[in-house]
Amino acid sequence: MALYNYKPQKEDEVELKKGDYYTIAEACQDGWLKGRCLKTGKAGVFPGNYVQQVRSVFDGIYNEMISANVKLHHAVHVYPNNRK
Repeated sequence: MALYNYKPQKEDEVELKKGDYYTIAEACQDGWLKGRCLKTGKAGVFPGNYVQQVRSVFDGIYNEMISANVKLHHAVHVYPNNRK
């Protein structure tokens, strides 16, 4: 999630808007991140210190399953093979 607004300075940069969510594909060595804005779909790089990682509800569910020693494949519905 963006903590601050950021206006791109170069063509490969993504605009950040405070409160918007972004996926992270890669962390660069210079502290910048490669990712995509979930709202606009635009991909590029942006300063890593302008965003904060947020946990999703799926992270919590997965961690609860691991702590309860439940295997992930047990939580996924498997459809039978209907091929003849």
